[in-house]
Parts: sequence; C-alpha cells; structure tokens
Amino acid sequence: MRGQFPLAVLASLLAVALLSQGAGAALSLGSRGESVSAVQGYLNALGLLPGPPDGIFGVATREAVRAFQRQAGLVVDGVVGVATLSRLQAAVGGARTIVHRVSRGDTVYGIARRYGASPASVIALNGLTEPRKLRPGQTLVVPARPGTAPELPARPEEGGVELLPWSEADRLFPNGAEARVVDVRTGLAFRVRRIQGTYHADCVPLTVGDTATMKEAYGGVWSWDRHPVVVEIGGRRLAASMNGYPHGTGHRSQNGYPGHFCLHFYGSRTHGSRVVDPDHQAAVLMAACGSEPKLVAGTSGAPPAPVSDANGLRTED
Repeated sequence: MRGQFPLAVLASLLAVALLSQGAGAALSLGSRGESVSAVQGYLNALGLLPGPPDGIFGVATREAVRAFQRQAGLVVDGVVGVATLSRLQAAVGGARTIVHRVSRGDTVYGIARRYGASPASVIALNGLTEPRKLRPGQTLVVPARPGTAPELPARPEEGGVELLPWSEADRLFPNGAEARVVDVRTGLAFRVRRIQGTYHADCVPLTVGDTATMKEAYGGVWSWDRHPVVVEIGGRRLAASMNGYPHGTGHRSQNGYPGHFCLHFYGSRTHGSRVVDPDHQAAVLMAACGSEPKLVAGTSGAPPAPVSDANGLRTED
C-alpha cells in the first residue's frame, strides 16, 4: 500500500477539497504534488502532454489542459477545477489507472506485472526515454488491468496499513470496541474505546495513563489539529485521523479526559455539517502512505473556516 496512490482516491479527495475551498483551490500554473502528477498522467494518456509526470504544473501542462478543455467544450482557462477533473477522469477511465510511487529496486517490468499492465504501455504512458533508470520517489501512471489492482486493497502486505472505507471501518470498530491508536508523528500509542458516532467514531482514552500519553502526542496541550494515526484492532492496522480536543460527553469519568475525541477514516464525515473534512482525509492518507500527500498543491485559497465557540476554539467534529 505504501508504494502506490490509487488515482481514484487522489481524484476524489482533490474534488472534495476543490468543492470545499472554492475556485481558488484549483490546480493551476505553479501547483505541485501528487494530484498534479495524476492530472499529467490523464493528459499523457490522451496524447496531449508528452513526457513523464513530474508533479509540477508548468506552462506545458497548462497548455495541455487548455487543449483538453477546448476539446471537451469547457471554459478554456488552463485551470483544473472540479469540472475539468471529472471530464479528464471520464475521458481516460480513471478508475483503471493508478499512480505508482517508485521504490528502491522497482523496475518497469515489475511494476507493470504487479498491476497487470504491459511494460510497453507503462513506458509509453509516462514518456520514459530511459526506462531502466527509475528514481526512488518518481511517480508513474500505470494502466492497471481491471480486477488485478483494486482501488482499495482489502488487505495490504503483512504489517501494512489499510486504507479502509468508513463503511467497513465502522463494522470492524463498532461502538463499545477497544483499539490501540498509534500517533504517526510521535510513535506514541494509547488505548481507546469507541462510545458512539454515526459518520465517524467518537472515542475516549481507556485510562488516565492513556489520556496522558495522548496529551503528550499533542505536545501537552489539547488541540483540534488533525493527527495521522494508525488504529490497531482485530489484528489489522487502519489508516485514520484524530483530533485531540475534548468535547461533548465522555461516558467515562475516571480516565481524566473531559469528553470525547474523533477518529475519522477514509470517506467518513463530520457529525455537525455531515461533510467530508479535507484536513482529516489528508491525515488519513498520510497514515496510509507514510508521507504527507500533497492533494491540493499550490492552493491560494484559505481552508474552510471551522465552526468555533465563544473562545475561538474549533468545535466542528
């Protein structure tokens, strides 16, 4: 799981962010990141952009976007917003395309075989002039054969972290269940119990000691900041995101935590506004991939304003 980013996942999260943050968040000249690589892969597949994806939205990428927009009857502005992204996906069958991040020892043949593609198609799609010289960290767009590389693998390699949709995580981690949470940034681990929640999991630390460990992960100060975490339950390790500020009810008066906190999984929603929170989803991907996913690179617009209480504390959960 750590070596690949399902293109449909990147595109759907990018679309969420674009819808949440407005036109200012669209990909445009100067943007960088995995989402740009994905767009470049689409344009390459359509014969509009030669050369391998490099994750940099330069002049050539802008002109290729404009060319596609003209063909598709869209507004020709060279900017990839939700409408352009959706049409690009439809044009190349995005659900069968995967963005693979090259790891040490990877070869074109091995990558192609993993996803049921031909080496020639990988070379052509990425414009590789020296296919034997792949660089660790390089991204390749791979035309995966249907059924050989599911968008969300049911189980990763042993010990890997699963990017499990909320509908499945909800069943695996029901109300009343206990789990171990590992904070990705600090490596600190603590036990929790899920107490409630429909659109994501509302949880409490199990003991006073668990509360102290969780607070240490936040630098000693409770915060609404989203932290990438791994939730260990039933022998499985799930990518998730937590916020740390105690709110609502806790249902456990002897753990030293005055309320509960939220655990979000892939595709989960807030309970207040019932929307997918882009910050939580970015943290979920970070937990799954082990590195910061640049979903909306070059964003010029500010993130959506959180709901706050009278003291200015973020209260949206």
